[in-house]
Amino acid sequence: MKKLLAKMRDFCYNLFLEKERRVYMPTSLSVANNILNKAFEDKVDITPMKLQKLLYLLYARYLHMTNGRRLFSSSFEVWEYGPVNSEVYRYFRGFGKKSIDSYALEDGEANVINENGSPVFSECLNLVWNKYKNYSGPQLSYMTHEKDTAWYNAKERNEQVITNEQEIRRDGETFFV
Repeated sequence: MKKLLAKMRDFCYNLFLEKERRVYMPTSLSVANNILNKAFEDKVDITPMKLQKLLYLLYARYLHMTNGRRLFSSSFEVWEYGPVNSEVYRYFRGFGKKSIDSYALEDGEANVINENGSPVFSECLNLVWNKYKNYSGPQLSYMTHEKDTAWYNAKERNEQVITNEQEIRRDGETFFV
């Protein structure tokens, strides 16, 4: 684990890294790795369901704090137990209800967002982690089911994907009051 963590840190990148005049947005897996890094450092168990809900809360908070700038390009789907990012689901589904014990690899590397390169991301990540790290996956799922959340409203509209970013931004504020 220590060797992988050291390797992971060697491949960190800044949020919205610019290469050849193109801006590259982080993936949901790299953002999930930042959350996992917090969990591993603090020795907090994190199941796939808990990771999904923390990822959603981080995405929502970042969207709120940046006045609508998306953290990554993939979306959250409307699943029975709340918002789910299918890319992260596919990667970690093998853990079932067990605690995740490894990082997501993309092209053989465990990528994370360099928190020093994005103070807003770092602030959002720390806020989400410090407030919700001790919640279980089902507790976080229950929160996302509350009336007027983006998930609740999308489900009421029979949508398969949460597309209303204004509602997601509102979640990014409401869950942190």
